[in-house]
Amino acid sequence: VINSQFKEPKFAFSGACAGCGETPYIKLLTQLFGDHLIISNATGCSSIYSGSTPSMPYNLPWASSLFEDNAEYGYGMLLANNMIRERIKKIMSNNINPLYQKWIDNMNDYEITKEVYDNLDFDKVEPEIKELKDYIIKRSVWTIGGDGWAYDIGYGGIDHVLASNENV
Repeated sequence: VINSQFKEPKFAFSGACAGCGETPYIKLLTQLFGDHLIISNATGCSSIYSGSTPSMPYNLPWASSLFEDNAEYGYGMLLANNMIRERIKKIMSNNINPLYQKWIDNMNDYEITKEVYDNLDFDKVEPEIKELKDYIIKRSVWTIGGDGWAYDIGYGGIDHVLASNENV
């Protein structure tokens, strides 16, 4: 992807084995999606190089689930995020102003929701909006794991999540 390597990665200095093929893909993923990326990670190699104390190579929201449940775990993150954002939409609709309308009309666009977030005065918004402000910006949820998770134990979970046709 043009110019992707000029963007600062949100994944660096992992504890992966030398020559690991997964880490360059994760680094690229963080360069493509940056601050609006949320990662659900299956237990395995990727959780070891991603979260072994005292190192933490991610500079974004990241959580690890049980090996076989990662697809469902990430899908749950997406559903929870979507429900909270629908709550924000309802609050904004009940207290409409031009900025809120812009967000409502573009709530699935990262750039516009980030612009609205940056222009909100959180000292003057409704208390619920202030409480839920971390969900105003559109996020992209990704589930990451190795071949064991994808093709063995967790295969049924991946099938079900893909069948949902949700953007995860």
